[in-house]
Amino acid sequence: MSVPIRTVALGAAIALTVPVLGITAADAHVAQAGTRHAAPVAARSLLGDDPKNINGKGPLKVKLTNTADGRIKVHWKGKGPRKNFKPWKIVTSTSRKLNTDRHVYHVKGKKRSVVVKRAPGVTPASGDYTFVKVYAKRKHGLKGGSSPVHWIQAPVTAVPTGNDRLDIATFNVRDADLDTGTFSWANRRPRVAATIRNSGAGIVNLQEASGQHGNDLYQMHDIAADTGYQLVNGDYYRTAGGAITGIQGARILYNPALYTVVNQGAQLLSGQPRWLEWAEFEEKATHKRFFDVSIHLDSGNSAADEKSRAKEASDVIQLARALASSDGGHEVIVAGDSNSTIYSKPKGLVHRAFISAGFYDAFATRNISGQAYPTTNDFHFPVSTGPFRRDVILTFNGPQGSFWYRNLAYTSADQAASDHFMQVAELPLG
Repeated sequence: MSVPIRTVALGAAIALTVPVLGITAADAHVAQAGTRHAAPVAARSLLGDDPKNINGKGPLKVKLTNTADGRIKVHWKGKGPRKNFKPWKIVTSTSRKLNTDRHVYHVKGKKRSVVVKRAPGVTPASGDYTFVKVYAKRKHGLKGGSSPVHWIQAPVTAVPTGNDRLDIATFNVRDADLDTGTFSWANRRPRVAATIRNSGAGIVNLQEASGQHGNDLYQMHDIAADTGYQLVNGDYYRTAGGAITGIQGARILYNPALYTVVNQGAQLLSGQPRWLEWAEFEEKATHKRFFDVSIHLDSGNSAADEKSRAKEASDVIQLARALASSDGGHEVIVAGDSNSTIYSKPKGLVHRAFISAGFYDAFATRNISGQAYPTTNDFHFPVSTGPFRRDVILTFNGPQGSFWYRNLAYTSADQAASDHFMQVAELPLG
């Protein structure tokens, strides 16, 4: 039975009690067993698991290491006698294109290492990278050269422990009404369901789960039926006056054998009318409670679009604070499609806003896989490497860190479930 959902005003959480679903003990045992699985192998390099990005490759051999005081040591090796080189130029940035937060260091020609600052906003909680490129000039008109762009994540300082864990995911499943042919919903539907089932996630934050353009809810019901999971709300979001409005595709899917929905709500974001969904869950095995928020922020590539998303992020931050201060002060997880990356103009405001507000990015972990690839493929295959993220899993008001994080990337069109890759993390449950 569909449960009506109500809006929640900024700064206040309006609770709605949901009846517990009946699950047999056998079902619960099977579902519980399916959520605990081997963690992925740790990355082969701080620069990603694509061999082209491992330290020491390229025309100039470059190695990046984090120093004890939070900076980066850049070490390089150039061909030829040291006396033949003019001053080196070391460029750092928050993007691979080296066009945001760019800083230039000049180093004497005979030197082969320098310690530089991390790029602005790159903190242990952010999971972000500092991008580095080394340029060489030779004396007497000899040809110089440059290294490929390398990148290094800030050192991870939050290392969780304990057995109370939550496997959670975010997955933009691409609106079913947008494509025909190869990437039609009929072709992608079984792959979406298989991806969710095989991920082991007990809770999945969905975006574009229909309601995106045609406002037809069939896609989210297809996913629930195919996975055996439950939607927190399978009906339309409505305003206080009962009107159906806004983009409807941000939803929460959960394994009812593991979790009970205690409270739920939805909220329209600032600017373009987009709904987010939130729910308070109780883990059946431990009776621990936490909040989850599924978001899908405004799209677009202009600076104005990024500023609009920053306003929406402010709405989400206020809601997370309100939820965290309600019902005993539980942990809040925010996950979804931010539509903001390191390439967003002017400088990726959304992620910075969350980290500055005290959120922790689950990507900041010592056990990570798939980080050499973006979180989207745009149906362009094979997928080029590049560590930029549009989809995020963030935590607030709880234990920091993540046991592991996986970007479920693939490189072939015949594997395509969506134009986004599913993101999965195992979080400590406080």
